[in-house]
Amino acid sequence: MGDKAGVTRGKQWVKCGSFELMDTPGTMPPSFSDQTLARRLAYIGSVNDDILEMDEIALCLLEELAANYPERLRERYEISDGTPLELLEAVCKKRGYLLRGGELDYERGERALIDDFRKGKLGRVCLDSAEDMKNAGLIRP
Repeated sequence: MGDKAGVTRGKQWVKCGSFELMDTPGTMPPSFSDQTLARRLAYIGSVNDDILEMDEIALCLLEELAANYPERLRERYEISDGTPLELLEAVCKKRGYLLRGGELDYERGERALIDDFRKGKLGRVCLDSAEDMKNAGLIRP
């Protein structure tokens, strides 16, 4: 059982308090018509990182966090406003991710940001609104 595609090998029941969940393999759709949903699944690691453009994922995550949870970025990285690229640069500077010659190591900064998000180091964050869930057909009106 795992939260990444390709981990679960067979059907299994998992007890969660007073109810049970069935974990099954192969539940990821081959493509997503809703790219917002696809990105959000990528943020949490439910899509294989090897097939993703991590720079694009990191910039989109920063954009959503800046719009909805700017205080989380201030608390973790001591950064405030800016474009997603400026925010990523600030993350790199704050963490000291530099290459030879003083250039910023964007790749390392992207991985650190996404890792922090996945490990909950940015605090409790919910990017899906009830409206998003309705539009995706995940809950009924």
